[in-house]
Amino acid sequence: MINFLKKTKVRLPGNEKGFTLAEMLVVIGIIAALAAASVPFVARFAGSGQTGSQTLELQNMQAAFDSLMSDAAISAVDANTAATDASVQTWTGLPQAGAAAITVGGVAVDLADYMRLTADATNFFYCWDATGLVDEQLTAAGNCS
Repeated sequence: MINFLKKTKVRLPGNEKGFTLAEMLVVIGIIAALAAASVPFVARFAGSGQTGSQTLELQNMQAAFDSLMSDAAISAVDANTAATDASVQTWTGLPQAGAAAITVGGVAVDLADYMRLTADATNFFYCWDATGLVDEQLTAAGNCS
């Protein structure tokens, strides 16, 4: 190998210095091998961010329900179930206890007061039962199943 490199080495005139073609090819080969070895690892994590954010938002949604129901001292809310369109992404006035808005300390509150969402909006659509258990998270508007 050393003899091959000595034969392919091109001498530059005078005191000019630089890399030989063989040296450049070796460096490019090493970079290509590192890139080829790292692509499967990067591809494996490419979609995990969306899944993680979806799971986290579902947990935050359930925590907001639990806090709201605890503060209002209620054990039932209007369910958002199969017969209900799960298209609501703005949480003003939701959920309601019976037919009236939930009040905490004499003040009407809604789920948006318990969630940190930009403009009271979320990226997903939710279904919940009468006990406040969030049982479905949809990525598009539609009916709960």
